[in-house]
Amino acid sequence: YEIDSAERRSLMALMLLGALMFGIGVLLLIGYNWARLPVPGKIALIMSSVALAFGASAATFARRHRLAGEILAFIGVGLYGNAIWLIAQVLHIRGNFSDAFMWWAIGALACAWLIRSRIVGVGAAALVLIWALVAGHTIDRPVLSFVTIWIAAVAVAYKVHSPLMLAPAAL
Repeated sequence: YEIDSAERRSLMALMLLGALMFGIGVLLLIGYNWARLPVPGKIALIMSSVALAFGASAATFARRHRLAGEILAFIGVGLYGNAIWLIAQVLHIRGNFSDAFMWWAIGALACAWLIRSRIVGVGAAALVLIWALVAGHTIDRPVLSFVTIWIAAVAVAYKVHSPLMLAPAAL
């Protein structure tokens, strides 16, 4: 039997705090020098951060650390959304504001489906809700893709056995 002692949990909390502080430091360093980076460097940095998060998630799933893998996948989904907005900014892409939320929600739903994660699933359902609200506010015509994405959100909720995920989908 494996006993989860207080010392081990304290060490894990300190390691997570150290990783968080390291991540904040890297983000501050990049943010300070963002204007000086060339466009290909910005895109490489953005895409490599997404790939690194999902690669680390895959590695932790391979080592049978499910919770750590889900947390890293959740971070990867957040970085994926960040990549959508930053690449649009770097490449000066103009488009419908709600489309970025739609593609972010589709990616989050796919991730939740593939790893069968409730954490990512609830975040994906929240993104579907945000997308529906933003699209309803900015677009004057009915958005037919809503039906498909809503069905996908309900299917993912069924797949990951998450009643909490159905709440945003019901709204």
